[in-house]
Amino acid sequence: MPDLLEHGAAWLEDQRTRHMSRTVTYLRGTDSVDLPATIGRTEFEQADEYGVVHRTESRDFLVRTDALVLGDKQVLPQAGDRIRETDGEQIVLYEVMAPGGEPPWRYSDPYRRTLRIHTKFVGMDHSLAQRGLLALQLRDLGLDRRQLGPGPFRPPTVLLRLGAPVVRPPPAFALDLLQVGLSQ
Repeated sequence: MPDLLEHGAAWLEDQRTRHMSRTVTYLRGTDSVDLPATIGRTEFEQADEYGVVHRTESRDFLVRTDALVLGDKQVLPQAGDRIRETDGEQIVLYEVMAPGGEPPWRYSDPYRRTLRIHTKFVGMDHSLAQRGLLALQLRDLGLDRRQLGPGPFRPPTVLLRLGAPVVRPPPAFALDLLQVGLSQ
């Protein structure tokens, strides 16, 4: 007689993957795999030696256990692995980890079909291969900050599409970032 709960859990897992996930890239060393993941969170509490309770929240990625395949081998998450998530135009990096000696992942269901991977934000991915953008300091274009006019500015940077001709922006513009998107 089939286990009705296991059958129902398998159906729910398929629905979660189909309708509540986005594609992320799981990275370990030079190996990577694109897989669907549902975004979640876990709150951790840990008391220090003085009895002060510290609360931390991790960004969790729920993935199918059988989807985590690196180098033609099914693997389990390890601390230090990375997950790259695209959010609009931004590529965000998370590192697999959990605070206070907790394991960095756990099974999310009794049938071990889903992994809940705990991560921490570690930065933005600005690699040229992923974004196709080249960041140049304004001094590389022969400009200085005084030519930009008044306004609150971040570190002056101009983004150019690779392969686009380099042009000098007008000397007075009120933006803190100029994005030159010339068609080729």
